[in-house]
Amino acid sequence: GKLKAMRTLGVPYTDEDIAGARDSVQGKSEMDALVAYLQGLGTAIKNKR
Repeated sequence: GKLKAMRTLGVPYTDEDIAGARDSVQGKSEMDALVAYLQGLGTAIKNKR
């Protein structure tokens, strides 16, 4: 999942965090919202040129 990938990249998630996030739809939706926001920023910047 995303958290394991981020932990591999050096983000210090514990196994407990990963297990908890699997049960927490809120955590997933926050992450998805952040990703969508960043993708939206990238699109907005491209469109300005």
